[in-house]
Amino acid sequence: MRIAIIGGGLTGLTLAYYLQQAGVAYDLFEAADRPGGNLHSPLAEAGYQLEAGPNSLLLSPELEELLHELGLQDSIQEAAPVSQHRYVLRGGAYQALPASPPALLASRFFGLKTKLGLLRELLRRPAPPVPGETVGAFFERHFGAEVVAYAVNPFVAGIYAGDPHELLLALTFPQLAAL
Repeated sequence: MRIAIIGGGLTGLTLAYYLQQAGVAYDLFEAADRPGGNLHSPLAEAGYQLEAGPNSLLLSPELEELLHELGLQDSIQEAAPVSQHRYVLRGGAYQALPASPPALLASRFFGLKTKLGLLRELLRRPAPPVPGETVGAFFERHFGAEVVAYAVNPFVAGIYAGDPHELLLALTFPQLAAL
């Protein structure tokens, strides 16, 4: 028996590793010309390395064990003190993402339409969950496309190195889906 793994991103490569450890035959299929999905080091120029993918991870016991098995434990660095601000590239310049609802409403980060939508959402009755809804669709339905583009997308890319319109809400943010 052989297992087919569709996709050579982080999850597919992890599965291939564990199947190999268990002595199970598999075939890995990847549409791109290289494995790794959103994680890669595409450029090395003038002594600098450009890394693409997430800049943080949630270090679960399982992930910590895998990193030790792979000999990558030295690449884990203790978390640096968290910055007071998160910056998002918007309109060609980095802008601080407001850190609180009052700051968000007082800032120019989001347009008036988005701010009114955020206020309207506070007054709306909770909508029933949508089966199979993506993170992007959920936030767009509740708060609008601007929130997805400039708040959700950078956040999700930093955690999952993925597109919020492809990640299922129930699997990535189950607490939010339950609310």
